[in-house]
Amino acid sequence: ILDAAGDVPVPLAVDGLFVYGTLMRAETRHHVLGDAGVLVALLAEVQGRLIDLGEFPGLIAAVDQDDEVHGEFLKLHRLETVLPVLDQIEGFRGFGKSGSLYFRTIVSVRVGNGRTRPAWAYFCANPPCDAHRIISGSWRQHRGNRDEFLIKIFNAHVSAKPSVAESVQVQKRSEVLASLPESPDDAVRSAGRQFLDGELSERKLAQVSGEWAALSAP
Repeated sequence: ILDAAGDVPVPLAVDGLFVYGTLMRAETRHHVLGDAGVLVALLAEVQGRLIDLGEFPGLIAAVDQDDEVHGEFLKLHRLETVLPVLDQIEGFRGFGKSGSLYFRTIVSVRVGNGRTRPAWAYFCANPPCDAHRIISGSWRQHRGNRDEFLIKIFNAHVSAKPSVAESVQVQKRSEVLASLPESPDDAVRSAGRQFLDGELSERKLAQVSGEWAALSAP
């Protein structure tokens, strides 16, 4: 990823990253992505399984078609500048080299509303035989802070554009041909419930609020 003539970072064809543990927003290592310039941060999913490795999770290949891991899709302005740091954090020694703790590969990420994006992701290279699977596929839910974080995300979008909940509700009502109007407070509560239940994607909120990197690294 460096220009051999002058150690100049070369832009990558894939500028997305899928994270599912300590690199997610509000987690302990998210700050290392700040220098790369987070342009987009969306709740997202990939096919796979999540295992508990103590202080962090590991992503392994799916066994069943329905196996799903919940994390975040991040589009970075200068991903090539931070990949060496991420490789070191994840213990990835390089392609074709043995002894890596994790290996880096490209996956298809579901970012909401039927859209998919390619992104780099780190898979556990040699998962321990006794590692427990995280059935929910969500590190935040496993640690008990999922709803708390989702509320912060939802509030960030509403703060960016106070009418976002009403706008989303208008679109929702139009789709289902509902005719009863709601007050602004009702719209916020209703949209918030849909977001917590997974019926409303962060991508849809971002389309209305214009906040594509809510609560992300500066």
